[in-house]
Amino acid sequence: MSRQTPHTDHSAHCAPGSRHIDPREYASVFGPRAGDRVRLGDSGLTVRVEYDAQKPGDEFLAGFGKTARDGLHLKGAAVRETCDVVISNVLVIDAVLGIKKVSIGIREGRIHAIGRAGNPDTLDGVDVVVGTGTSIVSGEGLIATAGAVDTHVHLLSPRIMEASLAAGVTTVIGQEFGPVWGVGVNSPWALKHAFNAFD
Repeated sequence: MSRQTPHTDHSAHCAPGSRHIDPREYASVFGPRAGDRVRLGDSGLTVRVEYDAQKPGDEFLAGFGKTARDGLHLKGAAVRETCDVVISNVLVIDAVLGIKKVSIGIREGRIHAIGRAGNPDTLDGVDVVVGTGTSIVSGEGLIATAGAVDTHVHLLSPRIMEASLAAGVTTVIGQEFGPVWGVGVNSPWALKHAFNAFD
């Protein structure tokens, strides 16, 4: 993900008494801020970040000596009160949510919350509660967007999945029961064995 320096004055985003950080330097550590423009790979397309859930000076950042620590930005609580996995500071591009830098909280395999990550006991405006038992994926510099569903796939080879993922397809519904060629109209015997494979 490449970034372009915005024509936006970010001095208003700085916490009182803090030093100014160069926008490129800030983006390389914490991800883009509201107003920044991000080039989408080699497509030539550029998006403008509409919202940043981070609060300058109180950013959520995972790693050794960073703010994601017990008692700071991690809540010391039971696992049921926090997310299982958090993707922090990722740029979300979504038709409903817009273009926002947020954290994504996942609980029991489903998206549970989207917004500011951290410990609500020490931070204001926390949407994604991160605990000491939460697995954190650093999303700085990454883009999260909805995947596509392909309902018509001939599963001739497992390599089809690599091509599908590269094209943004995250769910594949196959028409055959294995690496065979067919037109998706299988015999009852073939379907029986295909369904048995799910057990």
